[in-house]
Amino acid sequence: MLKFSKTRIHRSVERPVLSGQDIASEGLALIGDTVSGVFGVQASGGASGERFMGVSLVHTLSQTSLAFVDEASVPASAPYTIQLTNTPSGGTLRVVGATTGVIAAGNPATTTGEYSVSGDTLTFHVDQAGEAMTIQYRYAPTVQQLQYLQGEAYPAASAFSVTGTAGVIEVGDVYTSEYDTTLDWSANPDVTLGANGLFTTGGNVTLSNVIVIQVPSADDPFLGLRLQ
Repeated sequence: MLKFSKTRIHRSVERPVLSGQDIASEGLALIGDTVSGVFGVQASGGASGERFMGVSLVHTLSQTSLAFVDEASVPASAPYTIQLTNTPSGGTLRVVGATTGVIAAGNPATTTGEYSVSGDTLTFHVDQAGEAMTIQYRYAPTVQQLQYLQGEAYPAASAFSVTGTAGVIEVGDVYTSEYDTTLDWSANPDVTLGANGLFTTGGNVTLSNVIVIQVPSADDPFLGLRLQ
């Protein structure tokens, strides 16, 4: 998903989507390849040698996964739990304590600096009582949430399913929800390509023409990227 109120597109093109590929949302990292003599695009896979083309612009309403950031403090007394705004998808959580730093998933009943998750509830060790937490994750939005975020139209298929093409933002400032929420974006990292079209850090292909211009936060969970 793209945040269009902040995204500024300076150059974009329309390209064929490679046969058998699915551009499932806007804001994905797209790579180019030639199949059966046809040059087209698909979502990045995070493999070595991929050629970055830009960010997807496909007018989709059927978002299946979005990024979110919650900020809350662990209660001063038991139970030491925080209820998140949304139910996080498995393997997408990054939990950082204002004092402890990065907190790992584990057994908070016995180990300080660890948390457990059940549905939309995180449980912490007693040593984290009163500590402020920043929790970054992905979640599956409901139809009602999509209507709130993207208008009153009923969620539908991507435009590329009709046209066979996708818009590709080549230059501009984009604010996207399609990034790895388990990573720390605050240290001005090199942006790399990840699986399923997600932007990552520390991957196989570094994007020398892309820099971070906004770190996701509770005020604005979108990752800001400048494509130069």
